[in-house]
Amino acid sequence: MSKILKERHLEILNLILGLVITLFAALLLIFFYLSATLLLFLLSTAIIFIGISRLINSISNKKLPLSLSIYKFLIGFIAILLALIVISNLIQEPYIEIELLLLMLSFLFILIGVERIIFSFVLQVYPRWYRIVILNIGIITILCSILVLIFILIDYTIATPLAAVSILINGLLRITFGIVKTE
Repeated sequence: MSKILKERHLEILNLILGLVITLFAALLLIFFYLSATLLLFLLSTAIIFIGISRLINSISNKKLPLSLSIYKFLIGFIAILLALIVISNLIQEPYIEIELLLLMLSFLFILIGVERIIFSFVLQVYPRWYRIVILNIGIITILCSILVLIFILIDYTIATPLAAVSILINGLLRITFGIVKTE
C-alpha cells in the first residue's frame, strides 16, 4: 500500500474513532442523570475506543518518535484494560463503589493529558497553532481529571460530567487528527 494511501486510512480512522468517542461523551453529558452503572458503562465503552485509537496510532503513525509511540501504545493498552476491568466489575458486582472506578479512570486521563502535552512539544510536523491546541487540551484534560478526583469525594454525579467533558474534548481532537495536515 502506498504511503499516501496509508496516511489517508489513518486520517479516516481518526475521524471515525473521534466521532464515536465524541458520541459517547455527548451521551454521557445528555443522560448524566441515568444510573451510575449505566454511566460507567458508557464511560468505559468510550475509553475502549480511546484505547483502540491510541493503539492504532502508536503503530500506524510513522511521524511519532519511538518513545512517544511506545508511551501512546502503553496508554492505549492501559485504557482498554482499565475499561474492561470496570465493565467486568459492573457486570459481576453492579453495586461496587462507583467512586473507586471513577478514580481509576481519572488517573488514566491524567496520563492522556501528559501525553498530549508531550505530543505538543515533540511532534513538530504539525502547525504551531495546532500544537498549541493540543497543549491546551492536554492541560484541560489534566484539570478535568483533578476535578474528578476532588468531586469523587463529594458527589460522583458531578464527577461523571467532568469525565465526559474530558472525553468530549479528546474525541474532538481525535477528529481533527483526521483533518489537519502536517507541515
